[in-house]
Amino acid sequence: MQGRDSFLQAGGERFDYIPALNAQPAHIQLHVERILQHASGWPETSKIVDETRYQQALTESRASAIAAGANN
Repeated sequence: MQGRDSFLQAGGERFDYIPALNAQPAHIQLHVERILQHASGWPETSKIVDETRYQQALTESRASAIAAGANN
């Protein structure tokens, strides 16, 4: 969106914003699930194996992604 005005002022006729696919909550959740799946059994992940901690980790990951600019 930062380049929209420059684009239009330089003669661009149509500017369409297409959100990044990796900015969607479902995409972020997929990454969390894959990481937990492939890292199961690692000492670092044993802390978040149970469902309560998994949900907490997922919520924190989403919040971090949104704070970094991802769309919710």
